[in-house]
Amino acid sequence: MKNHIFKYTILHYIHTPYLGEGLNIGILFYYPEFDKFEFKYPEKLHRIKGAYQNFDEGHIKKYLREFSKIAKSLTLGLFEDNLKNIANSYFLPKDDSALQFTNYEVATYDSNNIVDIVKNYYNIYFEPYLSDIQMDSAKVVKNI
Repeated sequence: MKNHIFKYTILHYIHTPYLGEGLNIGILFYYPEFDKFEFKYPEKLHRIKGAYQNFDEGHIKKYLREFSKIAKSLTLGLFEDNLKNIANSYFLPKDDSALQFTNYEVATYDSNNIVDIVKNYYNIYFEPYLSDIQMDSAKVVKNI
């Protein structure tokens, strides 16, 4: 069975930079073999609203919806191969330091179904936002 490579980076919401804490609010995937980007985020951000009373959910959700649209239209053929640079250049607003992408990770999977991989990683990173949803059992062969 052939292993396929994908890259991903996590989008953090950092309410107050001097506190040094952030919460996961999005994940950007890139599949080099298919030249495909995908951005996923939880529909409800109650975890952040519970942590920060003055959290502007509408403002952040507007960005998240836009990131999803950008990911669908992006192809790497025109860009460099560093996913964090791509994420920072094409997704993040220049005036909003509350949103920051992590360094990207490279992983492999042994399935031709990238939907399973997205679902698995979504569940791993956003499980605290979910209710009554079982973790998916898609296998990741190894993180590189």
